[in-house]
Amino acid sequence: MIKIKTTRPVGARIADIGANGREYNIRNLDMTQTQALTQALVLALCAPTDAKAQQAAELAEQFAQGLSAATVDQCKADALAESDL
Repeated sequence: MIKIKTTRPVGARIADIGANGREYNIRNLDMTQTQALTQALVLALCAPTDAKAQQAAELAEQFAQGLSAATVDQCKADALAESDL
């Protein structure tokens, strides 16, 4: 298992690949470690299969590394609210 701990924003680059392999609509999504944890928890709660839920839960565990228990609890509450469960 890979453990992730960062104080810098977690980012992702998103691009649409068009004709001849050219990239379009390139943008960066920056999120904090707590936002990444919350989104991973939402994915775990709303996953279509148990296998996908397990993958998301494992990601959530990685993002939770280094965060305080209070912060993790707040992320859990935020994920429940966001997932409408």
